[in-house]
Amino acid sequence: MSGNFKAGTVRSLSVRVFAPKDLPRALTLIAADQLPGEPPVHDLPPLPLSSPSTVFTLSDTPKSVRGVMCLSMHSGGSIGLIPWLHAGEDHDAIVTLLTFARRYLGPCALHAFTSPASAAGVPGLPMRHRRVTAHALATDGFTPAAVQSYLLRDLANQPAAPGDPIAEVVLLSDLSGWRLTVTDSSGSVIATAVVRRPSHGSGTAGLWYLDVDPDHRRHGIGHRLLTQCANLALTCGARRLAAYCDEHDEVLRRFFAAQQFNTVDSLAVQHRRN
Repeated sequence: MSGNFKAGTVRSLSVRVFAPKDLPRALTLIAADQLPGEPPVHDLPPLPLSSPSTVFTLSDTPKSVRGVMCLSMHSGGSIGLIPWLHAGEDHDAIVTLLTFARRYLGPCALHAFTSPASAAGVPGLPMRHRRVTAHALATDGFTPAAVQSYLLRDLANQPAAPGDPIAEVVLLSDLSGWRLTVTDSSGSVIATAVVRRPSHGSGTAGLWYLDVDPDHRRHGIGHRLLTQCANLALTCGARRLAAYCDEHDEVLRRFFAAQQFNTVDSLAVQHRRN
């Protein structure tokens, strides 16, 4: 399916089904939207596994690629998905793609940027790095939901301090990483963390999970556990450690800030009511 829509008053943009010849230009657009610490782009972002999907290209000449977007239906047609969209932060191109998406998916609720925004699998639009896209979505009636902070700690310039290991480490082959467990003198688990090795070419390890039992907080356990996580990441060649937390979890955000993490962006899945 394709459609023609005017974009502004300067040029005419058309939407068509993605073709293999579009891949090199599409990858350039996708790479330009990458967050710091992410691996090189070699292919299109993943397509949803739960429902059929179609990738579309936006162009203003037969050979050009001004944007690329994935569309899909979910829950028996009651929810339309825009898993990912890349258009070089060109406002006209983004508006044209969103207009096409609404017409193509029909009268239903829309969820946008549901595909992973990072190698760790966290979905959402990077609101700071892609301000033009965020503005176009807001103008089109989308609102942010499920907002996660994306944080990075530089391990190369700020190496983890050596320290006595506090946790037992178990290799997780299915995740390509480790689970770290801290127990008290009775053998009860009081803290847990999960660290993922860097994806190929990224140099960024992922802190998927870290939690300390409330009764054992403010005793330095979290700091020591995170230090051990960072040391593990360094042993497998990581140069950075990424972490994620709820945008509104001020306690966890302050903890990460105290551990030399910097907030890179906010990742937000976008919703639009019918």
